Amino acid sequence: IDVSSGSVDGGKAGTLSIGASKGTVNLDGNIAASGVEKAGSILLDVGAYNNFDALFATLNQSGFTDQIGIRLRNGDMNLGQVASNLYGSDITLTADNGSINLDQITIDASGDFSPSGKGGEIAIWADKDLNVGSNSFLNTAATAADSDGGNILLSSQNGTVVIDNAANINLSGATGGDLQIRAERTDDDVKVALFDANNVVTGADAIRIEAFKQVDNSLVTDGKLSSADINTIKASVEEFMSNCKKDASCQQWSNYGVTVMPGVDVVADGDLRLTADWNLKDWRYADVNDENTIPGQLTIRTSGSIYLDKDLSDGVE
Repeated sequence: IDVSSGSVDGGKAGTLSIGASKGTVNLDGNIAASGVEKAGSILLDVGAYNNFDALFATLNQSGFTDQIGIRLRNGDMNLGQVASNLYGSDITLTADNGSINLDQITIDASGDFSPSGKGGEIAIWADKDLNVGSNSFLNTAATAADSDGGNILLSSQNGTVVIDNAANINLSGATGGDLQIRAERTDDDVKVALFDANNVVTGADAIRIEAFKQVDNSLVTDGKLSSADINTIKASVEEFMSNCKKDASCQQWSNYGVTVMPGVDVVADGDLRLTADWNLKDWRYADVNDENTIPGQLTIRTSGSIYLDKDLSDGVE
C-alpha cells in the first residue's frame, strides 16, 4: 500500500484508513506514506491489538507522521513495553473499554512535524485508568522561535489518571500549549493522583484538571434537558466547587500551578433536546484569589441527534 506523494519535488501524502472493529489488523506488508509537503496519515480502528510498539516502528519507518488516530475497541493499550517512539503532528489514542499505560515511550507531536514549526496536538482517551510512567515523554513543543506550543489532553472516563513524577511533558513555545487532564470527580476531589507538575511539565501556558460528573438518563429521563435539569446540574457543580475549596487534597493542586475546573458530561441514549435556554455566563468559580474566573467544561454526547430548540451560550444575552 503506497499513499506517498509520488514526487521528490513536492506534493502531499494521503491517508490510510483501516477499520476492523470486531477483529484485528496485520501490517506486515510494505506500506509507504512519505510526502515532501505533508507526510501520510493513518486512522486505525480495531477490536483487538497486542503489539503497539511494533506498530509504531512500522508507522515511523513508512512515513506516517501527520495525523495518527488509533482506536482500540477492547482491552488495554500498553505502550512502551520496549523503548519506542510515535511521531505525528496530530496524535489521538483511544481505548474504548480499557486502560492506557505508557512506559518507555516518546509521543512526539513537536514542531518537527509541522512546516511552521508550531507544536502539534496529543489526545489520549482511556475508558479506565490512564498511567503515564516514569520513562514517558509527551512532546508538543514548538521548534521555531515565533511559534506556539501545542496542546495535550489526558482523559480517563471511568478510572484514575496517574502521572509519575519522573515523566516528562513539554508544551513549550512562544506561547506554551495547554495541558488538560480530565477525570471523574468525587464529592470533594477528582480522580487524578497528585504529581509534581512543576517538575513534570515544561512550558505550559495553563495546566487544568477537568473534574467532570456524568449526567445520564437517570436525570435526562425523557430525552429532554429542561430548566429543572439545568438547575440540578448547576447545584451539583456549585456543591463540588465549594467542597473542593474546603478540601485539602483538592486545594493542594494550586501549589503546583494547576487549576481544578468543573466538568459536565451529558450522555444520553437516543435523541436529546434542549428545551430551555442554557446560559453559562454565571457558571464561574473562585480561583486562588477568590475571584470568579474559573469556567467549566460542557460536553454533550448522544447515540442519536442533538436538537438545540433553545439557546445554548456562554455569556451572550
